[in-house]
Amino acid sequence: MFSLRVAHDSPYLRPNRLGDVLAAVQTMAVYGRYRVTCRTWADRISGDSGRADFWRKIFEEHPEFFRRSSYEDNYSLILRRAQPRRFHRGNREILTDDEYDALSEEDKKDVSRPPLSEAQIKILTDIAINLHARALEASRDWRWWVAPALSFGGSFVGAMLAFVAAAKFGKG
Repeated sequence: MFSLRVAHDSPYLRPNRLGDVLAAVQTMAVYGRYRVTCRTWADRISGDSGRADFWRKIFEEHPEFFRRSSYEDNYSLILRRAQPRRFHRGNREILTDDEYDALSEEDKKDVSRPPLSEAQIKILTDIAINLHARALEASRDWRWWVAPALSFGGSFVGAMLAFVAAAKFGKG
């Protein structure tokens, strides 16, 4: 389904990362526009537009959810970006193809991609929680080899010392 980076490199292991990803997913899933600048997302998600660099890093480190737009410094939620551009923000309704085609070019500026449904948001939050849990599990899995490696290392050093001692103090 999803592949994890090397466990110690997973961004999910950074402090408060899961909470930040969940906050971004939820905000970006329902905001009136599906793509805006990092500065706007920072204001919408955390109430501080000065944290744009912080949120840009979150978006860049989690390509499983977020993508940079072709517009400068604009980011969007991938699932929302995949929706058809038929949501009239002013009327808060989905337009049919005929209704969209009948709009003037000026009115088409009020058409965007629709907010995600509660079910879609739940799927994304569940994925984030599962990826976080898998990263934690993988970060703990490395410990199984410590005892055998230390045992092997100790045995190897002991054997080498015995070999050197035998060579130096053996028949001679």
